[in-house]
Amino acid sequence: MTLRKLMVASAAATTLCAPMLATAESDLSVAAAGSASAQANLDFQIIIPSFIFFQVGSPGTTIDLVTFDLATALEEPGSTNPVPGSSTISVDLRTNASQVRIAASGGDMDDGSGNLIALTDITATAGGTIPVPDFGADTGLFAPVGGVLNDTWSYSYDNTAVVPAGTYGGAANGGRVTYTATDI
Repeated sequence: MTLRKLMVASAAATTLCAPMLATAESDLSVAAAGSASAQANLDFQIIIPSFIFFQVGSPGTTIDLVTFDLATALEEPGSTNPVPGSSTISVDLRTNASQVRIAASGGDMDDGSGNLIALTDITATAGGTIPVPDFGADTGLFAPVGGVLNDTWSYSYDNTAVVPAGTYGGAANGGRVTYTATDI
């Protein structure tokens, strides 16, 4: 037999015998009938990744719109009387993180003609369980106790400046805010 054939035969024999060399946890007990007992151990492991589910507004792909209408609120522009938003927004946060930070980013709202209202002229208030960040800032770290939190956020327009008439913001004119929840 050539050396090459001998090496191939040895490799094949090793491959066939390898499964027989690996044995599971086992025990053998030999005793009188009714008194034999054998034990075998088995380890379990569950791997759970860190996760965050975060929803601001309606479920699905809808992006909600909060409107501040000074005409229906009967407030004079620049009167410093805050104008409430058209709706409160539901907020859901589910996570297994021990610490979370929520940030809000977006630009100034314009009317399509170059006139601006800063997002910082809108004040957000949380109902109590999920803090709402100021625009351009974050909440700092908070502990989402229980892992499943529901809240409502409400908004008001500060109404401190006199600005030209128009419709400011919306998706096309800089009115979109992005909230980001991050586990720490």
